[in-house]
Amino acid sequence: MYLLSTQASNSTAIVVSASGEYNVSCSASPAPVTAETWYVYVVGCASAANSTSSVVRLQLLSAPTQVVISDDPEQLMLRGSMTLPVLGLTGCSVAITYLNGTSLPPAGATSPRQAHAFVYSSSVMTTVLYLEGSFIAISGNYSGSIGTVQINTTHGSSVVCRSGLSQTLTGTSLLWLAPGSSQITTLSILMRGTDVSLAMSATNGFFLINLDNRTRNATAVPGLHAIEVDSVIGSLYSSLMWLATWHVSLLSGNVFLAYPRFNGVVSVVNSSINAPTQAFFQLTDTLQLLLSLLNATVYGGVFYQLSNTAAETELACGSVIVDIRNSTLSLFDARFAVMSADGCYQITIRASEIKIDGSIIQVTTNQAQALLSQSVFIYVDSAVLSLSLLLVDCAITLFSNVVSVL
Repeated sequence: MYLLSTQASNSTAIVVSASGEYNVSCSASPAPVTAETWYVYVVGCASAANSTSSVVRLQLLSAPTQVVISDDPEQLMLRGSMTLPVLGLTGCSVAITYLNGTSLPPAGATSPRQAHAFVYSSSVMTTVLYLEGSFIAISGNYSGSIGTVQINTTHGSSVVCRSGLSQTLTGTSLLWLAPGSSQITTLSILMRGTDVSLAMSATNGFFLINLDNRTRNATAVPGLHAIEVDSVIGSLYSSLMWLATWHVSLLSGNVFLAYPRFNGVVSVVNSSINAPTQAFFQLTDTLQLLLSLLNATVYGGVFYQLSNTAAETELACGSVIVDIRNSTLSLFDARFAVMSADGCYQITIRASEIKIDGSIIQVTTNQAQALLSQSVFIYVDSAVLSLSLLLVDCAITLFSNVVSVL
Protein backbone atom coordinates (compact mmCIF):
# COMPACT_ATOMS: atom_id res chain seq x y z
CA MET A 1 0.00 0.00 0.00
CA TYR A 2 1.35 3.41 -1.02
CA LEU A 3 0.28 6.76 0.45
CA LEU A 4 0.38 9.59 -2.08
CA SER A 5 -0.21 13.08 -0.73
CA THR A 6 0.45 16.41 -2.34
CA GLN A 7 0.39 20.03 -1.22
CA ALA A 8 -1.97 21.98 -3.47
CA SER A 9 -0.60 24.81 -5.56
CA ASN A 10 -1.70 26.51 -8.76
CA SER A 11 -1.11 23.31 -10.71
CA THR A 12 -0.48 20.04 -8.85
CA ALA A 13 -0.38 16.52 -10.23
CA ILE A 14 0.16 13.02 -8.92
CA VAL A 15 1.59 10.60 -11.50
CA VAL A 16 1.19 6.84 -11.12
CA SER A 17 3.30 4.65 -13.38
CA ALA A 18 3.57 1.38 -11.41
CA SER A 19 1.10 -1.25 -10.27
CA GLY A 20 -0.01 -1.31 -6.65
CA GLU A 21 -2.57 0.09 -4.22
CA TYR A 22 -2.50 3.82 -3.58
CA ASN A 23 -4.23 5.98 -0.97
CA VAL A 24 -4.37 9.40 -2.62
CA SER A 25 -5.05 12.71 -0.92
CA CYS A 26 -4.32 16.40 -1.33
CA SER A 27 -3.93 18.99 1.37
CA ALA A 28 -3.93 22.73 0.91
CA SER A 29 -2.94 25.79 2.85
CA PRO A 30 -5.22 27.49 3.29
CA ALA A 31 -7.93 24.78 3.01
CA PRO A 32 -10.09 23.77 1.32
CA VAL A 33 -8.64 22.77 -2.02
CA THR A 34 -10.28 24.68 -4.84
CA ALA A 35 -11.81 23.05 -7.89
CA GLU A 36 -8.96 23.73 -10.32
CA THR A 37 -6.04 22.51 -8.25
CA TRP A 38 -4.92 18.94 -8.79
CA TYR A 39 -4.99 15.91 -11.06
CA VAL A 40 -4.11 12.23 -10.84
CA TYR A 41 -2.49 10.66 -13.91
CA VAL A 42 -2.20 6.93 -14.54
CA VAL A 43 0.35 6.47 -17.32
CA GLY A 44 1.47 2.87 -16.80
CA CYS A 45 1.42 -0.21 -14.57
CA ALA A 46 5.02 -1.38 -14.34
CA SER A 47 5.42 -4.25 -11.88
CA ALA A 48 7.81 -4.32 -8.97
CA ALA A 49 10.74 -6.71 -9.11
CA ASN A 50 8.98 -9.32 -6.96
CA SER A 51 5.52 -8.93 -8.50
CA THR A 52 3.72 -9.74 -11.73
CA SER A 53 0.67 -7.60 -10.99
CA SER A 54 -0.51 -5.09 -13.57
CA VAL A 55 -3.33 -3.63 -11.46
CA VAL A 56 -3.42 -0.01 -10.28
CA ARG A 57 -5.88 0.60 -7.43
CA LEU A 58 -6.58 4.19 -6.45
CA GLN A 59 -8.34 4.96 -3.16
CA LEU A 60 -9.16 8.66 -3.45
CA LEU A 61 -9.28 10.01 0.10
CA SER A 62 -9.97 13.48 -1.28
CA ALA A 63 -11.38 14.24 -4.70
CA PRO A 64 -9.05 15.40 -7.48
CA THR A 65 -10.25 17.65 -10.24
CA GLN A 66 -9.84 14.70 -12.59
CA VAL A 67 -8.30 11.26 -12.92
CA VAL A 68 -6.63 10.91 -16.33
CA ILE A 69 -5.82 7.42 -17.61
CA SER A 70 -3.78 7.77 -20.79
CA ASP A 71 -0.66 6.72 -22.63
CA ASP A 72 -1.15 9.19 -25.44
CA PRO A 73 1.61 11.85 -25.47
CA GLU A 74 -0.61 14.48 -27.07
CA GLN A 75 -3.31 14.08 -24.43
CA LEU A 76 -0.81 14.24 -21.59
CA MET A 77 0.74 17.41 -22.99
CA LEU A 78 -2.71 19.03 -22.98
CA ARG A 79 -2.75 18.84 -19.21
CA GLY A 80 -0.07 21.44 -18.59
CA SER A 81 3.46 22.47 -19.29
CA MET A 82 4.98 19.60 -17.32
CA THR A 83 6.28 16.60 -19.22
CA LEU A 84 4.66 13.35 -18.12
CA PRO A 85 6.20 9.93 -18.76
CA VAL A 86 4.49 7.77 -21.39
CA LEU A 87 4.99 4.16 -20.35
CA GLY A 88 2.06 2.43 -22.03
CA LEU A 89 -1.13 0.89 -20.63
CA THR A 90 -0.99 -2.44 -22.43
CA GLY A 91 -2.38 -5.12 -20.12
CA CYS A 92 -3.15 -2.65 -17.33
CA SER A 93 -6.18 -2.73 -15.04
CA VAL A 94 -7.19 0.45 -13.21
CA ALA A 95 -9.60 0.52 -10.26
CA ILE A 96 -10.73 3.87 -8.86
CA THR A 97 -12.74 4.35 -5.67
CA TYR A 98 -14.02 7.76 -4.58
CA LEU A 99 -14.23 7.62 -0.78
CA ASN A 100 -15.43 11.19 -0.18
CA GLY A 101 -17.41 12.08 -3.28
CA THR A 102 -16.17 13.89 -6.35
CA SER A 103 -15.10 17.45 -7.01
CA LEU A 104 -17.71 19.89 -8.21
CA PRO A 105 -17.49 20.10 -12.02
CA PRO A 106 -17.54 23.49 -13.72
CA ALA A 107 -20.97 24.73 -14.77
CA GLY A 108 -21.81 23.72 -18.31
CA ALA A 109 -19.18 20.97 -18.50
CA THR A 110 -20.10 19.54 -21.89
CA SER A 111 -16.80 17.98 -23.01
CA PRO A 112 -15.76 14.39 -22.22
CA ARG A 113 -12.41 15.86 -21.19
CA GLN A 114 -14.19 17.48 -18.25
CA ALA A 115 -15.41 14.16 -16.83
CA HIS A 116 -14.31 13.07 -13.37
CA ALA A 117 -12.41 10.16 -14.93
CA PHE A 118 -11.09 10.56 -18.47
CA VAL A 119 -9.72 7.54 -20.34
CA TYR A 120 -7.77 8.04 -23.57
CA SER A 121 -5.72 5.05 -24.62
CA SER A 122 -4.38 3.69 -27.87
CA SER A 123 -3.13 0.50 -26.20
CA VAL A 124 -4.85 -2.81 -25.71
CA MET A 125 -5.77 -2.66 -22.03
CA THR A 126 -8.10 -4.01 -19.38
CA THR A 127 -9.75 -1.17 -17.49
CA VAL A 128 -11.82 -1.73 -14.37
CA LEU A 129 -13.29 1.46 -12.95
CA TYR A 130 -15.17 1.49 -9.65
CA LEU A 131 -16.77 4.87 -9.11
CA GLU A 132 -19.32 5.76 -6.46
CA GLY A 133 -21.50 8.60 -7.65
CA SER A 134 -19.16 9.73 -10.42
CA PHE A 135 -19.15 10.09 -14.19
CA ILE A 136 -16.73 8.53 -16.74
CA ALA A 137 -15.85 9.54 -20.29
CA ILE A 138 -13.88 7.25 -22.60
CA SER A 139 -12.40 8.69 -25.78
CA GLY A 140 -9.54 7.82 -28.11
CA ASN A 141 -8.34 7.82 -31.70
CA TYR A 142 -10.42 4.87 -32.98
CA SER A 143 -7.64 2.39 -32.17
CA GLY A 144 -6.75 -0.02 -29.42
CA SER A 145 -9.17 -1.87 -27.19
CA ILE A 146 -10.35 -2.02 -23.57
CA GLY A 147 -11.12 -5.42 -22.12
CA THR A 148 -13.53 -4.55 -19.30
CA VAL A 149 -15.11 -1.35 -18.04
CA GLN A 150 -16.83 -1.91 -14.70
CA ILE A 151 -18.75 0.82 -12.87
CA ASN A 152 -20.09 0.10 -9.40
CA THR A 153 -22.18 2.57 -7.39
CA THR A 154 -23.07 0.87 -4.13
CA HIS A 155 -24.91 1.48 -0.85
CA GLY A 156 -24.18 4.94 0.51
CA SER A 157 -23.41 6.42 -2.89
CA SER A 158 -25.51 9.03 -4.60
CA VAL A 159 -25.76 10.83 -7.91
CA VAL A 160 -26.66 14.51 -7.92
CA CYS A 161 -27.50 16.60 -10.99
CA ARG A 162 -27.98 20.33 -11.01
CA SER A 163 -31.68 21.18 -10.93
CA GLY A 164 -32.99 22.78 -14.08
CA LEU A 165 -30.04 21.65 -16.25
CA SER A 166 -31.46 19.52 -19.04
CA GLN A 167 -29.49 16.42 -19.97
CA THR A 168 -30.39 17.13 -23.60
CA LEU A 169 -28.12 20.18 -23.50
CA THR A 170 -25.11 18.58 -21.82
CA GLY A 171 -25.40 14.87 -22.54
CA THR A 172 -25.01 14.22 -18.81
CA SER A 173 -24.35 10.52 -18.29
CA LEU A 174 -22.84 7.96 -15.98
CA LEU A 175 -20.78 6.64 -18.90
CA TRP A 176 -19.95 8.80 -21.91
CA LEU A 177 -18.58 6.90 -24.90
CA ALA A 178 -17.05 9.79 -26.78
CA PRO A 179 -15.95 9.80 -30.44
CA GLY A 180 -12.87 7.66 -30.98
CA SER A 181 -13.56 5.48 -27.94
CA SER A 182 -11.61 2.23 -27.98
CA GLN A 183 -13.58 -0.96 -28.56
CA ILE A 184 -14.81 -2.25 -25.18
CA THR A 185 -15.20 -6.00 -24.91
CA THR A 186 -17.38 -6.06 -21.76
CA LEU A 187 -19.25 -3.24 -20.04
CA SER A 188 -20.59 -3.91 -16.55
CA ILE A 189 -22.67 -1.35 -14.62
CA LEU A 190 -24.03 -2.00 -11.14
CA MET A 191 -26.21 0.47 -9.22
CA ARG A 192 -27.07 -1.04 -5.85
CA GLY A 193 -28.61 1.08 -3.12
CA THR A 194 -27.61 4.26 -4.94
CA ASP A 195 -29.60 7.41 -4.15
CA VAL A 196 -30.83 9.03 -7.39
CA SER A 197 -33.55 11.17 -5.81
CA LEU A 198 -31.56 14.37 -6.50
CA ALA A 199 -30.51 13.28 -9.97
CA MET A 200 -33.65 12.16 -11.79
CA SER A 201 -36.79 14.27 -11.91
CA ALA A 202 -38.86 16.33 -14.31
CA THR A 203 -36.22 19.10 -14.17
CA ASN A 204 -32.97 17.11 -14.41
CA GLY A 205 -31.56 13.69 -15.15
CA PHE A 206 -28.74 11.66 -16.63
CA PHE A 207 -28.20 8.93 -19.18
CA LEU A 208 -26.78 5.65 -17.99
CA ILE A 209 -24.87 5.33 -21.29
CA ASN A 210 -24.45 8.12 -23.80
CA LEU A 211 -23.07 6.88 -27.14
CA ASP A 212 -21.73 10.02 -28.79
CA ASN A 213 -22.22 9.82 -32.56
CA ARG A 214 -21.98 13.51 -33.34
CA THR A 215 -19.08 12.94 -35.72
CA ARG A 216 -18.94 11.22 -39.08
CA ASN A 217 -17.28 8.09 -37.67
CA ALA A 218 -19.58 5.98 -35.51
CA THR A 219 -18.53 5.34 -31.91
CA ALA A 220 -17.98 1.67 -31.12
CA VAL A 221 -20.66 -0.11 -29.05
CA PRO A 222 -19.40 -2.45 -26.29
CA GLY A 223 -19.47 -6.08 -27.30
CA LEU A 224 -21.31 -7.28 -24.18
CA HIS A 225 -23.42 -5.41 -21.61
CA ALA A 226 -24.29 -6.41 -18.04
CA ILE A 227 -26.51 -3.78 -16.36
CA GLU A 228 -27.98 -4.33 -12.89
CA VAL A 229 -30.11 -1.83 -10.97
CA ASP A 230 -30.95 -3.02 -7.48
CA SER A 231 -32.76 -1.22 -4.63
CA VAL A 232 -32.04 2.30 -5.81
CA ILE A 233 -33.36 5.13 -3.64
CA GLY A 234 -35.74 7.37 -5.54
CA SER A 235 -37.44 6.71 -8.85
CA LEU A 236 -35.57 6.09 -12.08
CA TYR A 237 -37.25 8.97 -13.88
CA SER A 238 -36.70 9.89 -17.49
CA SER A 239 -38.58 11.76 -20.17
CA LEU A 240 -36.06 10.22 -22.62
CA MET A 241 -34.50 6.80 -22.97
CA TRP A 242 -31.84 5.84 -20.38
CA LEU A 243 -29.44 4.38 -22.95
CA ALA A 244 -29.07 6.86 -25.78
CA THR A 245 -27.23 7.70 -28.97
CA TRP A 246 -26.31 11.38 -29.34
CA HIS A 247 -26.70 12.98 -32.76
CA VAL A 248 -26.79 16.57 -33.93
CA SER A 249 -29.42 17.85 -36.34
CA LEU A 250 -29.12 21.11 -38.25
CA LEU A 251 -32.78 21.78 -37.56
CA SER A 252 -33.25 20.39 -34.05
CA GLY A 253 -29.80 20.61 -32.47
CA ASN A 254 -29.08 17.78 -30.04
CA VAL A 255 -31.08 14.65 -30.81
CA PHE A 256 -31.01 11.51 -28.66
CA LEU A 257 -32.09 8.29 -30.34
CA ALA A 258 -32.36 4.60 -29.44
CA TYR A 259 -29.25 2.67 -28.39
CA PRO A 260 -27.97 0.34 -31.15
CA ARG A 261 -26.75 -3.27 -31.29
CA PHE A 262 -27.32 -4.07 -27.63
CA ASN A 263 -26.00 -7.46 -26.57
CA GLY A 264 -26.44 -8.54 -22.96
CA VAL A 265 -28.58 -8.38 -19.83
CA VAL A 266 -30.57 -5.64 -18.06
CA SER A 267 -31.87 -6.44 -14.58
CA VAL A 268 -34.08 -4.14 -12.47
CA VAL A 269 -34.71 -5.35 -8.90
CA ASN A 270 -36.63 -3.68 -6.05
CA SER A 271 -36.73 -0.39 -7.93
CA SER A 272 -39.20 2.04 -9.45
CA ILE A 273 -39.22 3.27 -13.05
CA ASN A 274 -41.14 6.39 -14.08
CA ALA A 275 -41.10 7.05 -17.83
CA PRO A 276 -44.21 9.12 -18.57
CA THR A 277 -43.47 10.13 -22.16
CA GLN A 278 -41.14 7.56 -23.72
CA ALA A 279 -40.07 4.00 -23.00
CA PHE A 280 -37.19 3.87 -20.51
CA PHE A 281 -35.15 1.39 -22.57
CA GLN A 282 -35.23 2.04 -26.32
CA LEU A 283 -33.08 -0.18 -28.51
CA THR A 284 -32.50 -0.73 -32.19
CA ASP A 285 -30.77 -3.55 -34.09
CA THR A 286 -30.71 -5.57 -30.87
CA LEU A 287 -28.49 -8.66 -31.01
CA GLN A 288 -29.43 -10.40 -27.75
CA LEU A 289 -31.42 -8.99 -24.81
CA LEU A 290 -32.59 -10.44 -21.52
CA LEU A 291 -34.65 -7.81 -19.68
CA SER A 292 -35.60 -8.87 -16.15
CA LEU A 293 -37.93 -7.04 -13.75
CA LEU A 294 -38.20 -8.39 -10.19
CA ASN A 295 -40.24 -6.61 -7.51
CA ALA A 296 -40.34 -3.56 -9.75
CA THR A 297 -42.93 -0.79 -10.03
CA VAL A 298 -43.36 0.73 -13.48
CA TYR A 299 -45.19 3.92 -14.40
CA GLY A 300 -45.23 4.50 -18.14
CA GLY A 301 -43.23 2.69 -20.79
CA VAL A 302 -40.25 0.41 -20.20
CA PHE A 303 -39.07 -1.31 -23.36
CA TYR A 304 -39.28 -0.25 -27.01
CA GLN A 305 -37.57 -2.27 -29.74
CA LEU A 306 -37.29 -0.13 -32.87
CA SER A 307 -36.99 -1.23 -36.46
CA ASN A 308 -33.60 -2.03 -37.91
CA THR A 309 -31.91 1.18 -39.03
CA ALA A 310 -29.09 -0.22 -41.14
CA ALA A 311 -30.98 -1.63 -44.08
CA GLU A 312 -27.76 -1.95 -46.06
CA THR A 313 -26.18 -4.15 -43.38
CA GLU A 314 -26.88 -7.85 -43.00
CA LEU A 315 -27.72 -8.35 -39.32
CA ALA A 316 -28.22 -11.62 -37.50
CA CYS A 317 -31.72 -12.28 -36.25
CA GLY A 318 -32.12 -10.79 -32.78
CA SER A 319 -33.47 -12.49 -29.68
CA VAL A 320 -35.44 -10.67 -26.97
CA ILE A 321 -36.53 -12.24 -23.68
CA VAL A 322 -38.55 -10.18 -21.17
CA ASP A 323 -38.95 -11.77 -17.73
CA ILE A 324 -41.29 -10.03 -15.22
CA ARG A 325 -41.91 -11.31 -11.71
CA ASN A 326 -43.85 -9.88 -8.77
CA SER A 327 -44.11 -6.43 -10.35
CA THR A 328 -46.74 -3.78 -10.95
CA LEU A 329 -47.12 -2.16 -14.38
CA SER A 330 -49.20 1.02 -14.66
CA LEU A 331 -48.92 1.97 -18.30
CA PHE A 332 -51.00 5.15 -18.62
CA ASP A 333 -50.70 6.07 -22.31
CA ALA A 334 -47.37 4.33 -22.81
CA ARG A 335 -46.47 0.80 -23.81
CA PHE A 336 -44.43 -1.71 -21.91
CA ALA A 337 -42.91 -3.67 -24.78
CA VAL A 338 -43.20 -2.42 -28.34
CA MET A 339 -41.60 -4.66 -30.91
CA SER A 340 -41.43 -2.93 -34.25
CA ALA A 341 -38.89 -5.22 -35.83
CA ASP A 342 -38.28 -5.44 -39.55
CA GLY A 343 -35.95 -8.40 -38.98
CA CYS A 344 -36.68 -11.92 -37.83
CA TYR A 345 -36.77 -11.38 -34.07
CA GLN A 346 -37.48 -14.19 -31.63
CA ILE A 347 -39.45 -12.67 -28.73
CA THR A 348 -40.35 -14.34 -25.43
CA ILE A 349 -42.43 -12.66 -22.72
CA ARG A 350 -42.57 -14.42 -19.33
CA ALA A 351 -44.59 -12.98 -16.45
CA SER A 352 -45.65 -14.29 -13.05
CA GLU A 353 -47.36 -12.69 -10.06
CA ILE A 354 -47.73 -9.30 -11.69
CA LYS A 355 -50.43 -6.67 -11.91
CA ILE A 356 -51.05 -5.02 -15.26
CA ASP A 357 -53.25 -2.04 -16.07
CA GLY A 358 -53.77 -1.80 -19.82
CA SER A 359 -54.33 -3.94 -22.91
CA ILE A 360 -52.45 -7.18 -23.25
CA ILE A 361 -51.45 -7.80 -26.85
CA GLN A 362 -51.84 -5.66 -29.91
CA VAL A 363 -50.78 -6.97 -33.31
CA THR A 364 -50.81 -4.61 -36.23
CA THR A 365 -49.72 -4.29 -39.81
CA ASN A 366 -50.26 -0.54 -39.71
CA GLN A 367 -47.84 1.09 -37.31
CA ALA A 368 -49.25 4.57 -37.87
CA GLN A 369 -52.68 3.36 -36.82
CA ALA A 370 -51.25 1.56 -33.81
CA LEU A 371 -49.63 4.72 -32.53
CA LEU A 372 -53.10 6.20 -32.05
CA SER A 373 -54.18 3.44 -29.70
CA GLN A 374 -54.23 3.61 -25.92
CA SER A 375 -51.83 1.92 -23.52
CA VAL A 376 -50.92 -1.67 -24.30
CA PHE A 377 -48.81 -4.28 -22.56
CA ILE A 378 -47.26 -5.66 -25.73
CA TYR A 379 -47.47 -4.36 -29.27
CA VAL A 380 -45.93 -6.67 -31.85
CA ASP A 381 -45.38 -5.75 -35.46
CA SER A 382 -46.39 -8.41 -37.97
CA ALA A 383 -42.75 -8.71 -39.12
CA VAL A 384 -41.78 -10.46 -35.89
CA LEU A 385 -40.91 -14.08 -36.59
CA SER A 386 -42.32 -15.58 -33.39
CA LEU A 387 -43.81 -14.52 -30.08
CA SER A 388 -44.10 -16.63 -26.93
CA LEU A 389 -46.25 -15.30 -24.09
CA LEU A 390 -46.60 -16.88 -20.66
CA LEU A 391 -48.66 -15.24 -17.89
CA VAL A 392 -48.97 -16.99 -14.51
CA ASP A 393 -50.96 -15.73 -11.49
CA CYS A 394 -51.35 -12.25 -12.94
CA ALA A 395 -53.94 -9.65 -11.99
CA ILE A 396 -54.95 -7.88 -15.21
CA THR A 397 -57.15 -4.83 -15.66
CA LEU A 398 -58.20 -4.61 -19.31
CA PHE A 399 -58.96 -1.33 -21.02
CA SER A 400 -59.59 -3.15 -24.29
CA ASN A 401 -59.46 -6.62 -25.77
CA VAL A 402 -56.91 -9.24 -24.77
CA VAL A 403 -55.78 -9.43 -28.40
CA SER A 404 -56.34 -6.48 -30.68
CA VAL A 405 -55.60 -6.79 -34.38
CA LEU A 406 -55.67 -3.55 -36.38
